[in-house]
Order: sequence, then structure tokens, then C-alpha cells
Amino acid sequence: MNQQITGSQRYTLWLTVVGVVTVCLTIVIAEIVQNSAAESRARARVVGRYRLRLPGDYQGDYQPTDARESATEYWLSLNQNGTVQLEQEDVGTGKVALVAQGMWKPDGDGVRLEIEEFYGRQLSKSSEIHYKMKDGFPVVAAVAPGDALYMLKNTRFTMGAGERHPLVQELHRRLASVGWLGYKDPDHDLYAEETRKAVVAFQLSQGLHPSGEVDEATWELLGDPNPPLPTPTPLPSAIDVMGTEGLAELLNLPTYTEDGRPIVYLTFDDGPSEYTQQVLDLLARYDARATFFVVGEQVEFFPGALRMELQAGHTVGNHSYDHASLAGLSQEAFLSQIGRTEQAIVNAAGDLSTHENNARYLRPPYGLADDTALLYSAALNYDIVLWDVDPQDWRRPGARAISDYILSNIFPGVVVLMHDGGGDCTQSVQALATVLSELSAQHYAFHRIVLP
Repeated sequence: MNQQITGSQRYTLWLTVVGVVTVCLTIVIAEIVQNSAAESRARARVVGRYRLRLPGDYQGDYQPTDARESATEYWLSLNQNGTVQLEQEDVGTGKVALVAQGMWKPDGDGVRLEIEEFYGRQLSKSSEIHYKMKDGFPVVAAVAPGDALYMLKNTRFTMGAGERHPLVQELHRRLASVGWLGYKDPDHDLYAEETRKAVVAFQLSQGLHPSGEVDEATWELLGDPNPPLPTPTPLPSAIDVMGTEGLAELLNLPTYTEDGRPIVYLTFDDGPSEYTQQVLDLLARYDARATFFVVGEQVEFFPGALRMELQAGHTVGNHSYDHASLAGLSQEAFLSQIGRTEQAIVNAAGDLSTHENNARYLRPPYGLADDTALLYSAALNYDIVLWDVDPQDWRRPGARAISDYILSNIFPGVVVLMHDGGGDCTQSVQALATVLSELSAQHYAFHRIVLP
């Protein structure tokens, strides 16, 4: 007996089919959206501009072999829209040229680059480059032997000044977690000068070459749950050079004035900066003289502040051009660091550059001065001047902590290290006000360094 399908049954069947199709489409769309969202999150984790090191750029632990002026930097930009550019920059001129471009996408624990254009030439077949990740850090490039970009096979990522991407955020979090960086916002994604100094300090503590760039070895040690804590100052290297205490006596500096007042030698590193005027105003209020160890590139940014230091009767010393470690440098590189700073002072101060307060005193960044650096310094007629007391104000532990540390370690003839540049110096300025006030009440005198 044949059963006829009624209109009601056909309608029910149609609704069922529509329902099933709708559910399936919903699932498919949801999966597409989910996958798209996941890929978007994966992209966001690595989007940014990265520095690449090609074979031959560096020797050993990323120690530059070429002068800065002639160096070539390679930059890899992973963009949110999926495009990628490889650029080369002449550091001396700042000229940037496009090397390659194409598309990229997340690939497992790394990224895959599909290069479609190389030096302006369209490739007949896209060249694929796979960067693998180790603990969140890109470490290996795999390129097919026949690809046009096979030269990139042994490239290495480093993180350094001027980069901005999520890995820098993670770097800040790691540095802050182990006490080497005092960022209020550890999620800040710019590799700034403060970042570089913290990296150098950490590298020194681990026996790594203090390049100021984060490579795989540095990254791995920063991931150690129990890394060594910062060592008390002065740095061991500074101890080796000048001694732990009583620097004034070693340098034949007076420890008391003629009328019997104990002397304090206040010194300021890494400036000049936007904070230098505040420091000068405080010193003037207490009729205090100090010594400023200036960074050449900062002098170029703040020439007026340098001139005011000299006009106010303070001593100006050399602290390198860009705060590079002077230990292990070639003679050419050493001369460049010191000579460029000398020239910056001359350009800024004019006739004051020959003033007696512009003395040939050198404070090596991080207190590092090996035998070679000492030899080069002597050849240039520079006297190395370090410190007795370092409150590590650059870490921004709080103005009270800075001033308390200084005041609890004071003695006649003490050489105190503070900063008027290299980052946010608000706490340093506040601490200086307290130190000047309390030591003045104890009849201390504040002298600039003048070696006999």
C-alpha cells in the first residue's frame, strides 16, 4: 500500500533539512571564526620589526667587527595584515633599502615566510623560510637549498635598540621579575636605552659578552626561575681597577676642606637630559659643585645643558659616545667612542670646551675597564674615575631608598654615583634634594673632581 506524503509531512521534512543545514553551517562558520580568531591571536604574538644577524656580521658573542658607521643592519617586519618585508639599513647614512617582500603566517611553533619579490625582481616561485621558536624566541631559519634566499639559512634573531614587538614586552617582564629593570609598565614594547643598559648589566652578571642585544643565550638565562640577583656596587670590575672604598685617597683628592669640613664628590652619569636642569638648580641652591660624566649622543641632543654645566663651574668628564662597554674594544672602536664624545662637547660648548672644568676624566660605562682599555685611556691622557657608593638609582627603587643608601654609606671624601640621564630620573632628582639638605645640615662640602 503506497503512502502518500502529506503537505504537513513535506513541510516538516523541509524544516528538518533546513535545520540540519543551518546547524552545519553554524558549526562551519563558528569554526572558521574560531580559526580566524586563533590565527589573529597567533599573528599578534609575533607581529613587529625584528633585527637579523647574518653570518659574518658578528664574531663570538655578537661582538661587532665593523665600525658602527659602516655597519649594515637587516630588519624583518612581520605585519598584522600578513605581509612581510626584509630591509637593509646603512647605519652610517640611515638609508633603508627593500631586500625582499611577500607574505607570512604562523607555522606551528614558528612562522613561515613566503618571499615573492627579491631586490625588486618577482620570483617565479615563492621562496619559503621557516623560523622555529625556542622558549618563545626565534632561533633557526630553514631554507630550501635552491631558494633565492638560501643566504638567510644561518641568520639569527637578536633583540636590540629601536625594536618594538611582543618579544620586547616579554623581555621587560623577565628583566623586571629578576630585579634588573624598574619599568613601571613591564608590558612596554619598545627596546629603549633603559632596556639596553639592563640587558648589559644582566649579561655581565652571567659572564656573557655585554653586547646590549638579546640573543638566544641571554634569553635562555633570563628564563631561569632562579637567576643570580644583582651584585652590590661597585661592580667587581670597578673594584679591580680602582678599589672598593676611599677612591679620593687613591686619586689624591682632598677629603676635608681647609676649615675642616668633610667633602662629598657628587657625580652624575648618562646625561645630559631633560633632568639636568633640575639637578643644576638643586646644586646651585646649596652652592654645590659636581662632576658630570656625559654621553656623547646625549650631548648632541642637549647641547645647552652641557654648556650650563660648564658655566656653573662643574666638571665635565667623558662617559663614551653611546654607553658602550669599553672592555674588549678594538683601538679604532675605543678611539671612536671617546673621540666622538670629545667632539660633541666641543660642538656644544664652543669656547667653554677648553675650560679647565672640561677635564680629561673618563668613567667607563658599567665600570668596565680591562688592561687594553686602561692602555688606550693612558695614551689619550685620560684618567679613569669610578666611584665609592652606587645607590643604583637607575633601577628606580624609590627616592627614599636612594637617599637612605647614600646617607648610610657616607664618609669624608666619598665619590657618589648618581644619574641625570639614561631614563626616568625623577627619583634621582628627589633623592638628590634630600641628600644635599641633610649633608649640608651636617656641614659637608660638595666639590667637583679636580685631579692634581
